[in-house]
Amino acid sequence: MNKNVSNKIKTNDAMLKRVFVVMVLIFVAFLVCTISLVITQLVKGEHYKQIAESQQLSDTKISAQRGVIYDRNMSVLAQSATSWRVYIVPSKIKSEEAREVVIKELSAIVGVSEEDVRAKTERDSNYETIKSKVDSDVKAKVEELIRSDEYKGYGLINIIGVSQDAKRYYPNSTLASTLIGFTGTDDQGLEGLESFYDKYLTGVAGRVITAVNGVQGEMPNSYETIIDAQQGYSLVLTVDETLQYYLEKHLEDAMEETKSKGAYGIMMDVKTGAILAMSSKPDYDLNDPWSIISEKTLEEISLLNDEKKPSAMSAAINEQWRNSAISDTYQPGSVFKIITAAAALEEGLVGLNDHFNCPGYIVVANRRINCHKLVGHGDETFLQGLMNSCNPVFIDVGSRLGVETFMNYFDAFGLNDRTGIDLPGEATSITHEKLGVKMGISELASCSFGQTFQVTPIQMITAVASVANGGKLMQPYIVQSVIDENGNTVSTTEPTVKSQVISGETASTLCSMLEKVVSEGGGKNAYVPGYRIAGKTGTSEKIGESGEGEAMKYIASFVGFAPADDPEVILLVVLDEPSGYSHMGGTIAAPLAAEIFSDALAYLNVDVKYTEDELKNLNVYVPNVVGSSVSSAKTTLKNYGFNVKVVGNGNTVISQTPSAYNTVSKGGTVVVYTDNTEARMVEMPDLTGYTVAQVNRIMSDLELNAVFTGGGLNSSDAVVYSQSVAPGQKIEIGGTVTISFRHISGVDDF
Repeated sequence: MNKNVSNKIKTNDAMLKRVFVVMVLIFVAFLVCTISLVITQLVKGEHYKQIAESQQLSDTKISAQRGVIYDRNMSVLAQSATSWRVYIVPSKIKSEEAREVVIKELSAIVGVSEEDVRAKTERDSNYETIKSKVDSDVKAKVEELIRSDEYKGYGLINIIGVSQDAKRYYPNSTLASTLIGFTGTDDQGLEGLESFYDKYLTGVAGRVITAVNGVQGEMPNSYETIIDAQQGYSLVLTVDETLQYYLEKHLEDAMEETKSKGAYGIMMDVKTGAILAMSSKPDYDLNDPWSIISEKTLEEISLLNDEKKPSAMSAAINEQWRNSAISDTYQPGSVFKIITAAAALEEGLVGLNDHFNCPGYIVVANRRINCHKLVGHGDETFLQGLMNSCNPVFIDVGSRLGVETFMNYFDAFGLNDRTGIDLPGEATSITHEKLGVKMGISELASCSFGQTFQVTPIQMITAVASVANGGKLMQPYIVQSVIDENGNTVSTTEPTVKSQVISGETASTLCSMLEKVVSEGGGKNAYVPGYRIAGKTGTSEKIGESGEGEAMKYIASFVGFAPADDPEVILLVVLDEPSGYSHMGGTIAAPLAAEIFSDALAYLNVDVKYTEDELKNLNVYVPNVVGSSVSSAKTTLKNYGFNVKVVGNGNTVISQTPSAYNTVSKGGTVVVYTDNTEARMVEMPDLTGYTVAQVNRIMSDLELNAVFTGGGLNSSDAVVYSQSVAPGQKIEIGGTVTISFRHISGVDDF
């Protein structure tokens, strides 16, 4: 083969190799492109789609309003209103001059520090909230800034934005605060019902989706889609706003009077388990939950050194949010004797007329346990033992039950488990068994009269309510129904009977006994004229909570229901660590209950039935004699049982004190004026500790009128413990003073 042919063949082979390599490279490139395309479109398609949409679409959130919280009469307790969120788009800030304008102007308008705004402008993001839940006036100022001619060249319209938000309002400020709870900045429920029912109350956020160009500005003929926000469901509570007010008002007054650390109370519908009112004091302002409103607490914190103040403030804030009525436990004391009595009566181990002897103490397992009456009650029946709140009687009754039977009833009354009330943070009882201590006769003795174990207030009132409800243990609840924004019912809570703890006969017997406790026994300071109240007082020691050298700390309480013959409402009140003139439940908690019952039963239109003795001391209405002749006015007023004092020389009455239709005690004085003579003023004396007879004499001498409240108005041992006009204050003759009495003997309990 000649040389030329050989070279030609070699050249062709090299060319073929190069073509082959090129073809392989083209194939590999094609394969890589195909695989990349598959990955881009199929594997990561959704990811890149989201990136593209985020660059092409502006998505603004529309906050949904939370549902409303109503009381049982549809009065608003919590609601949301439209507010606004101010935000920035840091990525659109193109110059330092623009950044400084945003920092200084927004800081001044929305009230956020320049440091915070600056930090957000320097972030690499497309959305930063400057402040949420601002009012319409702030929104208007922000929009005015955006449109301002002064800053037209800075592109503020692309940097600053305002979107719709929602703000939570509580129209009654502190009312039911520990019950309702509050929301955080993200509108999520943080405490109380707001937290427990958050998934119902929270709405569904809406969206405004707008097409934008490459520099995030709206395009001509822009595309916009609006997805409306959906309001959350609303709650209709079993709570009555008026009853809640009565409960809170009297708890606050009692706290101040008794110098108590705290106070809490629950009012419940006996037949259904529905909570009518619930409160823990001190509490807080729902519209400003991060501020402490207790002046006493603030004063105590102010005395600490600077290092301890922050932690003390934080602890105090968390403490004021706490709903002690369900989250705290306490030793119930003599209130628990109701449960011991119920168990023994149901088991047939004791009768009303069984006799006991109380020498002032009883010895159990070589341990002497005193009665609150150290000289003893002597011979007494079981009924008298309950009326006297006698510890030896109930230790005897507890021993008849035995440990096993006693604990079976403790469990049956729901005291071993949480009640299941629809509120967060419910605690449960602390018993010997739960602490790993074997319960013997010594422990049984102390438990039989309510010491050495702890229950929650909601457990205690639920247990006693079963006695008032014919033996039926009810499930307590606080939300009556859930409704949508159009008022349509989504769900309803039906009363639930958990069990029949004792028979109706036993319950009826015990109700009659507890009525005697209030009408004649240790609970007589809870007596309210015209109403049949049944109940029991309690005083318990806070074992282990007193420091070395400190005085013993106590809990004073009362639980009762009315009317005793057909119970409708049950009430539990607790005063935590009273440090005033008394720490006894019969002396301070029972009068508190009487004041609440007096207001609540009248509001609920419970029938009033006065005894003949009550009618003698009944307050009466003052008739209207303005415009009458003096002689006619005298005749009318004397017929009503009033004394009359005439001021002036005219013949016609032009004014009177007290004014018409006010109520005062019989035998009071009405001053009638026949001209514009200036009224004579007298100084109000301090009536504390005086009896009814003494007060009548003093008020008559001063020509003042009294409205008597409280227990013991027919008794010589009742004395004044409060008056509506402070000592030393001037009052017009004929003026009216409300004077409250309570018994001072026969009301001790442990």
